[in-house]
Amino acid sequence: MKKFAVTFLAVVAMLAAVLPADAQIVTSSPGKKAVYARGSVPFVGMLADYDVTIAKGAKKRVLEVDAMLGVLGCSNERVNVAVIVNTTGVAYSMYIPALPTDFRTGTGVWYLDLDDAETNSPGNFVNQPLNITVRVNALTSNCTLVQGLVRARLVKK
Repeated sequence: MKKFAVTFLAVVAMLAAVLPADAQIVTSSPGKKAVYARGSVPFVGMLADYDVTIAKGAKKRVLEVDAMLGVLGCSNERVNVAVIVNTTGVAYSMYIPALPTDFRTGTGVWYLDLDDAETNSPGNFVNQPLNITVRVNALTSNCTLVQGLVRARLVKK
């Protein structure tokens, strides 16, 4: 438990130091095979989105998306985090559990096999730009801000 507490405090300190509340999104988008983004995103209603783009999907590749997020202002509320690719491909979702605090963190790793996605939705993934949204969705509009880091990259199968 002590190790967890030290790790948690280190993550909180890193987010506070690197990502001030008034920061804008800094991104390497569009990237050829990888893209990175960091910064603060305010909630608009119940949604906060990080949007990045990889120039072109390819056969025999998997899209990996990593995110480390800190959510502010949502005490006692579960927060959903999902990755949406080209508005039709969803690569799993996760929940940041409800806690009685106004700040909590969550990390996630998602993947989407582009060959499978292309089979299910022809013409939307291979040789097309990959518009990737990491969406944080609150159940109410009490949340204020998401601070985080996002990485998306294409890797060979």
